Amino acid sequence: MRKIILIFIAMTLATMQGVAQQLESKELISCYGRIRAELAKKACCIVGYNNKEVLSKIEYSSLNTFFNKLDTVKQKDLYKSLRNSNQTLEGNEVSKYDTAITEIRRKLLIELLIYYPEKEFDIIKGLIPFVWEISQLTNECNDFNKSIESDNGTSYIEKHPHGLFIGKCANGKARNGKPNNNDSTNKSKWQLNTCGKSIFHAINVTFIVLFIIVIVLVILLFICYKNRKRIRIFLNKHLIRKQTVTENLNDNLTERGNSEKQSSSFQTTPTLQHMSTPRQNANSSLEPKTESVAVPIITQNEDYKAFSEDTGEWLIIGASVRGNGHISMGLPCQDSSNYKSLGNGWGIAVTSDGAGSAKRSEIGSAIAVQRAIFHFEKLIMDRNWIGKQMLPSEAEWMKLSFKVLKLIHDEIESFSIQKDVNFKDLSSTIIVVIHSPFGLLVCHIGDGRAGYQDSNGEWHSLITPHKGEEANQTIFIPSDFWKIPFYEMSGVTVPESRVITGKIKAFTLMSDGCESTSWKCNLFNEATNKYYDPNLPHKPFFDSIVNTLLTFNKENIPNEERKVKWASFITKGNDSFIKESDDKTMIVGALYK
Repeated sequence: MRKIILIFIAMTLATMQGVAQQLESKELISCYGRIRAELAKKACCIVGYNNKEVLSKIEYSSLNTFFNKLDTVKQKDLYKSLRNSNQTLEGNEVSKYDTAITEIRRKLLIELLIYYPEKEFDIIKGLIPFVWEISQLTNECNDFNKSIESDNGTSYIEKHPHGLFIGKCANGKARNGKPNNNDSTNKSKWQLNTCGKSIFHAINVTFIVLFIIVIVLVILLFICYKNRKRIRIFLNKHLIRKQTVTENLNDNLTERGNSEKQSSSFQTTPTLQHMSTPRQNANSSLEPKTESVAVPIITQNEDYKAFSEDTGEWLIIGASVRGNGHISMGLPCQDSSNYKSLGNGWGIAVTSDGAGSAKRSEIGSAIAVQRAIFHFEKLIMDRNWIGKQMLPSEAEWMKLSFKVLKLIHDEIESFSIQKDVNFKDLSSTIIVVIHSPFGLLVCHIGDGRAGYQDSNGEWHSLITPHKGEEANQTIFIPSDFWKIPFYEMSGVTVPESRVITGKIKAFTLMSDGCESTSWKCNLFNEATNKYYDPNLPHKPFFDSIVNTLLTFNKENIPNEERKVKWASFITKGNDSFIKESDDKTMIVGALYK
């Protein structure tokens, strides 16, 4: 018996020896670490740092030795750029390495643009090729792992005859040397031999595995046959014991049934205690560890949601109203909007337009507005922009606004998982405008419009709406663009961000349901015989609204009355608003001090 078991173990070890293993952390760190090292060297080259002794300390496994040798006083900006973008590479999952190295490249790009804005062209030109290199490496790693699982490396060798992991394949070990690249005949023979050996090896492995299974079954049957008497005795004892327990249980149930019949007159229905859920351990928690997102209360027959605020410097008014199309179909208003004053001339205004094709977009837009105000307020306070009396640079704002919008995306996705809702059913756009005494910060995803009035009374656009080639086509928060560096739509990045410096007299932001009434966005050019979008606020329209707000303030019209008047104006203030079937949202802010 012992001899048979030893033979079985020996055969198993022999089989395992011939099977190649998937990529491990050591190999993945080497491959992706090489790209990280090349990124660091490229960054040094772009900024003009060429100390060969220090550059030689850039290693695949880590950049720590390089950081220790780098003069952090003279090369302060370079050190910050590389240090802030650096990440640890670890684990055995290819997807994690891909995500990490992609994030390293993206962060390095942004950091370099912040510290070296004059080298913008060289930075973008130098780092863009790494996108392709990362993609190629990830594809090869995935091909290798899949091939090892399915055919022990055969398909990998066919697809990548000069791949990085040829030597790791079980059949690659039998190779005596690399083919002569100048001799196409030898190369073809080498490939054919390799493939032939791979197929033969795969057949051998399959046969051995099946043989081992048969041997194991034979051993089990032999053991059962030898011990058949003991097994029979054990089963008999077990069945007798089970029968005795069952009889005792039936007797107990009979006695319990009789007692319940006697007490049935006192209670005919179960109490809440009997219907309660199973008890939980006092230390356990069913709530998720991360901050949960509150479910917005959406009333289906709510025709509008409006707000009005006097901050002491700014007059703010806004509303989201149901469109005629949604009213006729009994659908809720899928737009959301809100505003929060931060004091000292600062405030945050947000609009979000729920996708008409998404089933629960009214919830998605409400969450987007709610979380945007929360996170952008936190950003402003953490950075102390109010105390420092400053706005961030364009590059810094692009980086920070991207992070915040991605965080909102992640929270909505987390909410969809918690509530078992399709993430895409919560699709919505978003526009964020932050006003200050020094100018405006704006960022957005999707369509809609936003504009401002400068100190000379002229109106300008703040954003370029993200529109597709077809009518009403746009992009939403859950759309798949987040991992694509500098993704563009309508000629601008997604998300788009801008910093407007200088004194601002008024601003506006709105969903696309209001643009045909208030915006120059679909004009006909007789010379070209085509329609075009100048993307400009209609000055008479907004001048009239700003004057009305200032009049409200002078006449001390209560905020409640202002809200009603504003919602009524957006609903039926002119023929264009009346005819609009889509939901309509518009926020206007006017400086009066």
